[in-house]
Amino acid sequence: MPFLKPYKVPRSRILEETTKKKGLRHAVFNIKGDKYIGEWKNNLRHGKGAYLSRKRRLYEGDWEDGLKHGYGVLSQILEDETYILLYEGDWVNGKPEGVGRKHYQGQGQREEYYEGRVRAGKRHGHGRM
Repeated sequence: MPFLKPYKVPRSRILEETTKKKGLRHAVFNIKGDKYIGEWKNNLRHGKGAYLSRKRRLYEGDWEDGLKHGYGVLSQILEDETYILLYEGDWVNGKPEGVGRKHYQGQGQREEYYEGRVRAGKRHGHGRM
């Protein structure tokens, strides 16, 4: 009859398991200076969250397997802390795709936008300016 020996879990395995990102995190920074606040699954952004890049672009919306996927809003934060809306709508695999509204800088205070179908971040099919 074989005897079972006690199994000791390596310390590195314990550290790896305790540092995995899952569930809701308040703020996670990376080496590039970007910041993410939101939900995680299997060490990837997954669920609802907000991502602020070092170039001061803010994405708020849905994530799936580390990529923007679902409904989301992309904005640019200016030096005077005002926001310029760049895109709002559907995302697929990290790119604007589906129905959305893409905003452009107009002359002076005038806001211009395209509303309609978007594929790979570009206007596609029917829409209006």
